Amino acid sequence: MYGKSAKRPLDAAIAGFIASHDGVASRSELEALGLSSDAVDQRSRTGRLHRIHRGVYSLSPFLTSKGHARAAVLACGDGAFLSHRSAAHVHGLFRTGPRRIEVTIPTNNGRKQRPGITLHRCALTRAEVTTDGHIPLTTVARTLLDLAEVVPHRVLMAALDRAEDLRLLDLRDVRAVLTRNPHRHGAAKLASAITEYEQGPVLRSILERDFLALCHKHQLPIPHTNRTLGPYEADFHWPEHRLIAETDGRAHHARRKAFTKDRVRDAELLADGWRTVRFTYAQVVHEAAWVAGILRRALTRAERA
Repeated sequence: MYGKSAKRPLDAAIAGFIASHDGVASRSELEALGLSSDAVDQRSRTGRLHRIHRGVYSLSPFLTSKGHARAAVLACGDGAFLSHRSAAHVHGLFRTGPRRIEVTIPTNNGRKQRPGITLHRCALTRAEVTTDGHIPLTTVARTLLDLAEVVPHRVLMAALDRAEDLRLLDLRDVRAVLTRNPHRHGAAKLASAITEYEQGPVLRSILERDFLALCHKHQLPIPHTNRTLGPYEADFHWPEHRLIAETDGRAHHARRKAFTKDRVRDAELLADGWRTVRFTYAQVVHEAAWVAGILRRALTRAERA
């Protein structure tokens, strides 16, 4: 009787700890709660604990995305941090995480790859790591540097936009990360993206030239430029298709008032039968084929309507 009553507080402590730590616990955490190493193994064999990774357990085989993230970090041992696209997902920069969870460990660490986990090896400073609840992960600034190494320019710019929307973007932190890591593969790419982000509105003549060149190259109908539609002026539009294309400089898009004003404008024009597609100048220059594809689909849809 005494043995059973003694187990109940321990079971409650384990359940409470796991519930408050994204649904998972490491072997060392369980031992700190009072379970012996043999007891952990015995509970794992009998199904009272579910093994997620070597040395990482849960009370249920079903985990949340954060549970899987914390489990991956625990599986990689001390000094491991969630990073890259997985960290971007936890920070809210990506709507979904990658299929394989990405974790960064110290360069001098010899740990092997784990199933479902992509390991990156790189030393991280204290200024480049943080926590989200009980998940150790890279800061937003460091995450952006890591993203610059593994995602296209358009995706990186979208992550910058999302960080700004969530008020997580501190350009001083980003510059500090770049200063500490000048030779990282993504450093030049991130520096360029930040410069683009901060630049003033691009000259209309340059925007017009490059956008019209894109239309010529990809054999799209040539739009009217800088025409007034009611109280608004459209950068480019196709009257017969009731389609408008707007090109925004990074600094313009980064300002919240401009962002809100543009959305009001788009809604009012939509109510009058005009659809608006928006592109950054960088997309027109660096993702021309993608921009042309979007325009072609929009123009084709308008013809069929």
